[in-house]
Amino acid sequence: MPNQPATAPRQSAGRPELVVMAKPEAGLRALSTGVASVAPNVDTASLGSLLASRGAVMRPLFGLSEDRVRAQLSALAAAAPDTGPGRPREAVPDLALFYRVAAPADQLQQLANELVANDLVEAAYVKPPGEPPATAVLERAAINDMQPAPGDAPPATPNFIARQGYLGVAPAGVDATFAWTLPGGAGSGECSGRALQAGDAGLSGDDRSGIEGGASIYPRGSQRLNSGDGDQRVLCEDALGGVERSRRAGSIGRAE
Repeated sequence: MPNQPATAPRQSAGRPELVVMAKPEAGLRALSTGVASVAPNVDTASLGSLLASRGAVMRPLFGLSEDRVRAQLSALAAAAPDTGPGRPREAVPDLALFYRVAAPADQLQQLANELVANDLVEAAYVKPPGEPPATAVLERAAINDMQPAPGDAPPATPNFIARQGYLGVAPAGVDATFAWTLPGGAGSGECSGRALQAGDAGLSGDDRSGIEGGASIYPRGSQRLNSGDGDQRVLCEDALGGVERSRRAGSIGRAE
């Protein structure tokens, strides 16, 4: 069988991993025979000796080779949508500068420190091992474990308004106390049930035509119930303004 190129064992989950970022001007190439450079006047002997002394092997982190990674990045950048005039496309980071270094786990941190000191290396760090999510059994607390009072209930319900801060002004409350002062704000209002007349103010020409044609039109926001005979009865009017058409056969009119 032909000789197979040496490959670095891929770190599996649960093990630390040494990641190296090379300087762009170093022009590094991680080959099966060792570390080389395509840049002029760059000596990789010191880096190769360091890796060999630790029994370490360096391989590209994001692909099979640096040239293939850069070809894929170029294709990705060319396919990026145009951002418009005066807005340059976002630069794609050079992922070919990143390498994975396989070495004994107990030597990774020391090797990272030595690699950082090398002139061809920009950065080096040990990625901590991945761990599965931890599970824990939690005791479920009761929603309400209060016991009923042993005595008789009071003859009248106490006033709990002091505990209803949400009724007050914003931001602590919804200002319900002010809404109660408006017509219809307390849920009652003018319960006249009166349908609007063609001569009432604020009606459009279509509304007047509808009234003259026999349609029932009520103030918008009126609360209505089906009377059982197919008609709609107005329970209350409020101060929202506008009108609604209310037709027979139990349909709710559309809001204007």
